[in-house]
Amino acid sequence: MARGFWRIDSASALVRAVSVLALWTAPASGHAQSVTCAPCGIVRTDIAALDAAAKPDLEPKQWASVVRLSDGRFLVAPVAEEGTIAEFSRDGHILRGIGRRGMGPQEFMPIAGVVPDGAGGVAVFERGSRRLTMLTSDGSIRSRVAIPFSPAATEVLKVRGLWLIAATSRLPEYAGAYFHLTDAFGVVKRSFGWGGPMEATRFNGSVPIRRAVAPRSSGGHWSVLITYGQADVLEEWDVNGKLVRRVDLARDWAPSTSSVPSRMLDRRAATIAVQEQPDGSLWVTTHVLKERRQSGGASNERGLPADLNEAYRTIVRAFDPRAGRLLASIELDAHVMTSAVGSMWWYTRERPSGEPVTQVFRLSLKRR
Repeated sequence: MARGFWRIDSASALVRAVSVLALWTAPASGHAQSVTCAPCGIVRTDIAALDAAAKPDLEPKQWASVVRLSDGRFLVAPVAEEGTIAEFSRDGHILRGIGRRGMGPQEFMPIAGVVPDGAGGVAVFERGSRRLTMLTSDGSIRSRVAIPFSPAATEVLKVRGLWLIAATSRLPEYAGAYFHLTDAFGVVKRSFGWGGPMEATRFNGSVPIRRAVAPRSSGGHWSVLITYGQADVLEEWDVNGKLVRRVDLARDWAPSTSSVPSRMLDRRAATIAVQEQPDGSLWVTTHVLKERRQSGGASNERGLPADLNEAYRTIVRAFDPRAGRLLASIELDAHVMTSAVGSMWWYTRERPSGEPVTQVFRLSLKRR
C-alpha cells in the first residue's frame, strides 16, 4: 500500500528530492483538496475516495478502469464480482452493482474495462467474449455488438463517431495493423498502421506489443508502446492515420541527468498509458515492478499464477511535445492506474481501519 512518497525529478530545475507529503489522505466528502509538490511544481488534486466497504463484492480490482460521468458519479470495472460494474456517488459512496456474469440481458462476461462513449454514457469491453456494450448514464443497455478484438480501457478511443481500437489480431484481414476504426455495429471500417504481422505484434523479435492511445488536440491520436523494458516509445498519428513521428522518450526527450530514463528500460517496467492535458503537456504513466511472490497454483486472467502477489511503483512523466523535453516526473509508491481522457489517476489504499478505498485524483503542472 502507498506510504505517501513522491520521488521527484524536475528536468527544468534539475532537482532530485524525496518529499514525504500528506498526499494520500482522502478528501473531505464533496470537497476537492489540492497539494503542490514545491520542488517540481506538480499539483495533485484529490477528486474522491471510492469506498466499497459496505459491498465488498464491488471492490475495484487492481487493474480496474474508472469513468466519471457528467453528474460526478463514477462507474468502475472490473470489480471483485466478475461481470459487474460498480457505481459510486460523486462523494465516493458505493451505490450499486450493474449487471452480473453471464451472456444474457444485463449480463457481462469478465470485463476488460469501461471507457466514456463521448455521449454521456459508457462503453463496456468484455475480455474473451469480444463484445462491446453501450450503456446509458443510468446503466441501461443501449446496444450490444460483437467486435473482433478484446482491448483494455487504455487501448480504446472514440474518434469522430467511431471506436479507435489499438489491438492485434490473427485474422488475416487485420493481421499486421496497429489500429482499427470500428463503428457502433462492430464493423471494422478501416485498419491502419500496417507494418507486417511480425512488426505489428513483436518488438525485437520476442516481446508482444500493445499500444495505449489518447486523443491528440489537433486531431488524430497519441500512442505509447506497452512493453516490458524493451522500449520507451511515443508515437504521434494524424487524423488521416499517418505516422507523424516516433520518439524514443528516454533517449530523445529526457535529459541525461535524470534518473528516470534508465528505469524505463528496466525489464520490470511497462508504460501503460498516455494522455494530453488542456495545457498541451503529455503525461506518460509507467509501472515498475518492485516485488513478485508466488506459491504456485492455477493461472489468472493475465496468464500469471492466481496466487501471484505483485507490488508496483508508478512513474508519471510530463513532457512538452512541442519542445521535445521532459518537464517533470514523479515516482509514486503505489500501483496507480489512469485513463486516456479526463486527466484522472487512481490507486487502492487502506484506511486506518484497514478497509481498502480507491483514491481518485488529478495531476497538473503548477502555473509558473
